[in-house]
Amino acid sequence: MIKKDMALVERRKQTGTTAVNEPVLTWITVIRSLPCDMQPDHAQVAMPEAGQTVMLGKTLFCSPVDIQEKDRITDLRTGVQYFAKQVLKYKLIDHLEVKLGSGEL
Repeated sequence: MIKKDMALVERRKQTGTTAVNEPVLTWITVIRSLPCDMQPDHAQVAMPEAGQTVMLGKTLFCSPVDIQEKDRITDLRTGVQYFAKQVLKYKLIDHLEVKLGSGEL
């Protein structure tokens, strides 16, 4: 697999609570510089949860690493941010395919 792109992977983590006991969430870096390949999808539509429709933007291909659904993925070449909508792990040819979409979860 040719890895011509680089990505930043971030995950939301609770870092405290407010005075009214609501969680304070912060994006933390999981992987600072992930060699990968990002390929455009062709205007596919997914409905991850009732009432949400998300246009999938790209598929990220990489070695098996710690990526989870709802992680924020930044294309370091363009600066465009996506969210991991679906993470698929393949064992025959050991790699991950991550469906990326734009928009807040």
